[in-house]
Amino acid sequence: MQNSKRKNQNPADIKAENKEQRADREMEAAWRLRRYMSPPLVSKILEASEHEPFGIVAKRKRVTFMFLDIRNFTEMSDELEPEVITDVLNEYYTVIDGIITKYGGNINKFLGDGLLVIFGDPVQNREHKLCALKAGFEIMHAVRAYSKQVSFLPVGFKIGIGINSGKAVLGAFGPQNHVDYTAIGSAVNIAARLQGLAKNDEVVASMSTFEGLEDEIDISNKRAVTVKGLSEPLWVGDVIGIKQKR
Repeated sequence: MQNSKRKNQNPADIKAENKEQRADREMEAAWRLRRYMSPPLVSKILEASEHEPFGIVAKRKRVTFMFLDIRNFTEMSDELEPEVITDVLNEYYTVIDGIITKYGGNINKFLGDGLLVIFGDPVQNREHKLCALKAGFEIMHAVRAYSKQVSFLPVGFKIGIGINSGKAVLGAFGPQNHVDYTAIGSAVNIAARLQGLAKNDEVVASMSTFEGLEDEIDISNKRAVTVKGLSEPLWVGDVIGIKQKR
């Protein structure tokens, strides 16, 4: 019956119907990809030629990196049921994703209970440093509120955040059948080290990120720290507030 109906259709109508069905399939495919990758990255993938994996040619540029880590979660996971771990992590990621998106951050890697966020790529953002600092401060307060919802956990829900700005090589790396968009360089590693230095519910950022933003961001405890991989001490500070513009 259906085939008979299509035979009686105008060829132009059949062509339009097929085009509409293809568009629906493409929209569904894009929606599925956006559940695994950031929307800007998905757009680049879909728009790219077959000769450019991810639609991103490797480049060196200055961006800001943010590392987040849940304190003691690995130890807690040994005591919790898988369903509880899944619910807690997904709720936590939902809380912080809205803030990251608000400030133009790109979630680059889910590292179990850790997270790497890039500000300034793949979408260009000249204020990537300021956006990262504001996002870090808001995330810290949002997680403090969320910790009250998960007070049943054996250990208090706390996070540490490290932020650093600098040049890195960003692009798609890997074999042809499995490429991954990521960043390579000491600027990434420093952000990870600063996250390790952060105390519970603390945002530690390098002075390279704070530079020029004294009128926008409140900082405290400016200090020189020793960071693995660097021959010289690194000056850092704690983000304690966002200044209100008059």
